[in-house]
Amino acid sequence: MTDQNFATSTRPHSSGVFLAIQMFASRGLRWLKTHRSSRISRAAFMNTVYLDDALLRDIGVTREEVKWAAGLPLSINAAQALHRKARVRRAMENNPTPRKVPGRY
Repeated sequence: MTDQNFATSTRPHSSGVFLAIQMFASRGLRWLKTHRSSRISRAAFMNTVYLDDALLRDIGVTREEVKWAAGLPLSINAAQALHRKARVRRAMENNPTPRKVPGRY
């Protein structure tokens, strides 16, 4: 038996199992880090719930939008979702339904 044959014949056949366990553990750790980061971000966002209406108006959001964003799942960034929702609302307020120009549609 050559050295190369001996090295390959004594290798454990469970290397695939080991890799699967390692990948599973890696995904689990990644999920835990993401979940922890999401919880920290949501805790910081929840401070906006306690702001008064005048301050929320200065920021450019409404209390209803803040309550909506606070109820979103942790997998969604509440601050980003609130920003998008408020931006759409302001765009609709500034530009209501466009008028049809005769001959253009």
